[in-house]
Amino acid sequence: MKLGLVSNCWQHLLQAGDSLESLCQQALDAGLTYVELRQTCLGNCEDADHQPKPDALGKLADQVRGMHWNLAINHPVFSSNDLSNATFQAAIESVVAIDKSCPHLRIVDLSLASPESLPNTEAAAECVAKHAEVLGNVGGVLSLEHSIQPWDWFESVFVQANQLLKADGNSLLKLCYDACNLLFPADGVDPNQITAGLDIQSISMIHFKQRQDGRVLDTMQDGDIDWSTQLSLWAEKEYDGPALFEIAPSQQVWTRLSDSQQYLLDCHK
Repeated sequence: MKLGLVSNCWQHLLQAGDSLESLCQQALDAGLTYVELRQTCLGNCEDADHQPKPDALGKLADQVRGMHWNLAINHPVFSSNDLSNATFQAAIESVVAIDKSCPHLRIVDLSLASPESLPNTEAAAECVAKHAEVLGNVGGVLSLEHSIQPWDWFESVFVQANQLLKADGNSLLKLCYDACNLLFPADGVDPNQITAGLDIQSISMIHFKQRQDGRVLDTMQDGDIDWSTQLSLWAEKEYDGPALFEIAPSQQVWTRLSDSQQYLLDCHK
């Protein structure tokens, strides 16, 4: 696995005045080689409305050599056909500026929570496929993250969108997988069973975080997700892609990241 983190781990440090560039360099010096640049936690690389700044993000990538990246935004990808949306367009420009060889955008849709608000899976899949095609036009890939929607609904949308895209011989849509997010809709799924059934070829990245009593914990530790089994499943699949810490932000984030790495090592013994 290529260990890294999501920039929202640094929320407190960014608010305290640390620069995103210095934090990314510190992560690289600590052996973390991948950063997911999360909207709302981009420091001076986004504007006051949290719209990413392509020029600033391109400069960041140039300055922190050896780091690998993707950009992550919150966008109504399941219900919107508006590909001219300002944030989405800024995100496309940004991922090209960050990595011209393989622009990578991750989208999470936090706009649809209740079952009554969900569009039918066919309509949602068409929306997702259209967004992925935009990434394809710039030589990139779209990662879709499951969050607050029921897993069965999300999985159906993901599969149908990929079928639409692969009709043209493309592979533009991947899954950003977070086992902890499976628990948020509280629809009774078994994270170990879901992970065991995933096709490794569909995965772009996985997220590391832990939850207990309805909240994300400050470190990776024992909790609602059985990380010992999860790591064994990923090892069986021979997963070697990005694995990103998304622990709760705090002033002690570096210590807690180190503790979290040690916890995973202990789980995998």
